[in-house]
Amino acid sequence: MSSIIGNTERPNNALNARSCLQLLKISELQLSGDIDNLDEVWSEFRQIIAASKSHPGYSLSRLSDFLDEIGKIAPQSPKFDRLTDDLAEAFSAQVSNEEDGKVYLQRGLQKLEKDLHFDVIVMLGKAEPLLAALDHREDLIRAQLAISQAYQQSGLLRAARNKALFVQFKTTAPQSVSQRWFWEQWRAFWRPVWGQDRSRIVKR
Repeated sequence: MSSIIGNTERPNNALNARSCLQLLKISELQLSGDIDNLDEVWSEFRQIIAASKSHPGYSLSRLSDFLDEIGKIAPQSPKFDRLTDDLAEAFSAQVSNEEDGKVYLQRGLQKLEKDLHFDVIVMLGKAEPLLAALDHREDLIRAQLAISQAYQQSGLLRAARNKALFVQFKTTAPQSVSQRWFWEQWRAFWRPVWGQDRSRIVKR
């Protein structure tokens, strides 16, 4: 693999080989239980992304798919968050704003799974304006409902309720998503606030 990495005549192959090498390192660190030393891997991926800007033949989409899965083992890593920013920026330059919005969406959902509520709000707040195009409305709604859930779990009940009701209102507009799909997403993300929590919302 080292010979491929050092082959300057085929830069896309070299970047792919560097990516594969980092995936092998991740597997080794996981097997040894040494996942605290993943920061060097994230730094190397950032260098790969930087190098890819001058080599558009390198597949950012494939790398994004890898990172969607890998990121689950590092939900609290600031260096992985910076890697997410780099990937989104590269997508914006190479593909479209909608694609880098999806990068932030996936990272935000990873953090939601680990109950990192304030991180979710920040990450998905970056995704919202990038997913505003009509053909990505479903991704936008998923992001907004996830933010609503993060607000609720952080104790920001009025903000949670307002965000969820706003999303519900937007889905009634012409050319919107199907109501059946919306309510499936609603059940998945939004946990209705009843009982004492509901009374707290009403009194505010």
